Amino acid sequence: MAIINQPAEDSLFSAYSQIPVETDDSTLGLEVETQNFDETQNFDETQNFDEDNMISLNILDNEQSEVFDNSGGTSQNWFREFVIPRKMIAGEWYAFRVGFGTANVATSLTVALYQGNAEGHGVVKVATTDLHITSYMTWLVQVPTTENVRHPNTVLIIYAGKEGATAGVKVTLNNMSLTYGKNFIGYSPSSVMAAGSLTESVDIHRDSGFGTTKKYDLSFLAKAGFRDRPRTYPFISTVIGFGIDYNLISAYAYRGIGKQDFNVRYASRGVRPRGYNVNFSTSNIGLVLTDRTPDSERRIYVKKYFGYPNFLTVFAKGSSALNMQSAMEVNVMYTGTTAFKTMEISPRVNIPFVLEFDEELADGADYVIVRNRNLPINSDRWHRP
Repeated sequence: MAIINQPAEDSLFSAYSQIPVETDDSTLGLEVETQNFDETQNFDETQNFDEDNMISLNILDNEQSEVFDNSGGTSQNWFREFVIPRKMIAGEWYAFRVGFGTANVATSLTVALYQGNAEGHGVVKVATTDLHITSYMTWLVQVPTTENVRHPNTVLIIYAGKEGATAGVKVTLNNMSLTYGKNFIGYSPSSVMAAGSLTESVDIHRDSGFGTTKKYDLSFLAKAGFRDRPRTYPFISTVIGFGIDYNLISAYAYRGIGKQDFNVRYASRGVRPRGYNVNFSTSNIGLVLTDRTPDSERRIYVKKYFGYPNFLTVFAKGSSALNMQSAMEVNVMYTGTTAFKTMEISPRVNIPFVLEFDEELADGADYVIVRNRNLPINSDRWHRP
């Protein structure tokens, strides 16, 4: 029983196209679900989230509070493994954050990034650090550009205190998160965790029909999701306010009937013209999604209307020139300033972000440049004076 064909994990299909999933003939059917509108909204720090919101930048399947309890044990190297079921890529960045940590004794916290084998265990140490256990803990780590990546998974290992000295130690970490890139995020359940918390799902059964496979189109799920809800701002303490607009993106989940974990994918509510690749992540549509046509210098002029904000949608996976060592770079010169604020977005992130600027308010922008960080200044950029 298996799913043998499905959208790639980093896909962003148009919700108005076919989204094919195929199983072998022995799989009874698919269990599917989409966003549930009735769950109670929860709040964490300055970021609001829903427990069932499957759109998440957190790639750890962790609870809001995680306990690492070796208080009654004698092992000096007690740890837990958090598996990210994706192969790491040389040169990419990860941002690890804990909102608040406590321990029953004075100790530091060892955190390590490993290549993981098919069973989800760390086998090749890539990087490690010791963090002071306090109210705000962060670790920004890059996979070495020379790393020989040969294992299928990525594993984050967290010790009950300091590696080599974990006997009798109990550590509690609250609001822990890990995301791709150099920007820290607040806690929200991962996509898989959120899918597992949904209370309603539907089974789709299909007769074997012709051949040895069963085919499904999940575009009806992608059309659903949140509507008319406030934008969320996942990044913490950034100089540029990237938001997730739920009118632009939705999430859907599916698994073979009887299987344990859901597969979660994102979909765009945008439409691709006939004849074009409907997967935005592989269609090389550009770093910025807009209905305007850039000039020969990749500049776009936007007419400003008094009292109305301007919106800019940026999409790191929209450029085929991006790789793990050349992220999308956004430069904003805010009204009343003379210097650019700069922020990068990892090309691993397949979510489009929205920037809003209002020249009548303090967050107005006089100049915006979006470009591939490692290409010449006139290459693949979006330019709004």
